Amino acid sequence: MGVALANGWFFAPAPIGLGYAVVDEPDGPPFWTSFQRLGGVDALGEPISRPFILPDARVYQATQHGLLAWRPGAAHADFADLLDVMSAAGIDDWLLEQGIPRPVPVPVGPAAEPALALAAALERLGWLTEPAIRRAYFGDAPDAGRAIVHALTRYGLPASPPERFEAHEPPHVTQRFQRGVLRVVLSDETDEAEPPTAGPVAVGELLRESGLIALAALAPDRVVGGTLVARAPRPQLAWRSDRGWGTGGSAPLPASAGGGAAARASGDSPAAASGTAAHQATPVATATPVASPTAATKAGAAPQPGAVVMIRAIVNQGRAEHAVIANEGTAAQELSGWALRSATGNQTYTFPAGFTLAAGASVSVHSGAGDPATLSRPPTDLYATRSNVWRNTGDVAQLLDPNRRLVHELSYGIP
Repeated sequence: MGVALANGWFFAPAPIGLGYAVVDEPDGPPFWTSFQRLGGVDALGEPISRPFILPDARVYQATQHGLLAWRPGAAHADFADLLDVMSAAGIDDWLLEQGIPRPVPVPVGPAAEPALALAAALERLGWLTEPAIRRAYFGDAPDAGRAIVHALTRYGLPASPPERFEAHEPPHVTQRFQRGVLRVVLSDETDEAEPPTAGPVAVGELLRESGLIALAALAPDRVVGGTLVARAPRPQLAWRSDRGWGTGGSAPLPASAGGGAAARASGDSPAAASGTAAHQATPVATATPVASPTAATKAGAAPQPGAVVMIRAIVNQGRAEHAVIANEGTAAQELSGWALRSATGNQTYTFPAGFTLAAGASVSVHSGAGDPATLSRPPTDLYATRSNVWRNTGDVAQLLDPNRRLVHELSYGIP
């Protein structure tokens, strides 16, 4: 059951006007066209959340069988590597209780030599030893080339060999992939004419059951008279990642990073910078000596013990760009007089007086293309300038306190 919208579809499980909408927003994300391109309800199931933002500055929306992810400026959304992200969030023990195998560590990451990356991918494809799962993974594409494209788009690479869970009810054989899970229910009866079939596990439902999706993203949408009622600003969820954002093989985060870094997912451009960059200052943290309140100028706010303010990402897509500043600590930090600077171009943005970044929150500072009236939405979004700040070929972003002392630094594309 549902209602057609001008820019999407509203999925309602009951005729009470509540459910979740999948829509194309004017400035992105184009979730509705992407939802249809990726197979619609047959592949993704129905939506089970509103759109939300994660620490890699991408916009996500959960469905019953997957997680849509959109990088600002991209033409379409794709399946996220949901199982990799859940693993990095530290819930593999819980997933094992649900009958999902643990992932096998793969030492080769997305930045490896092409030959090594190919060898690792072929090794993982060699884990497809259960015939029913192998058939479901490759689908019914008419040729081998299309079959592998379908498999990688929908499920990603295998993350584990098939594993038997005979103590579960019903007993089953399950294989984990980067983006989904396939399962064959075991039976004492055999029928050679009807070989067993594998089906997808509703991994989006597991994501919701895990508690990772905050209530703000689970608030249902409403449609009145065929029009979607305006949503609240997209919630920004602070999912931790114990090895940096992205697929397996990423380098561990430095201890000072507080377990949350920017995206390093396969497919990111060099201008989507990672919080694990080499040139970092130690963020202001409880375990680190901090300036006393009297050390700050009268024009700004002093660093607060317990606040861990850092540059999480630089997202640069043509003329549309933004920096993500996050507070990974346990105390709020007022940013009056603080500045965000491009070290290569010396452009500087000073945060407005009275602006405070709550513990666990983040703010996107936009520049370049875009409408300031639309993009300036405190406390989640600020607009700096119509000029471009961050270089496509590489830059160094610096966060400075009111005395222009370096608090945190992030570089990309620079040796």
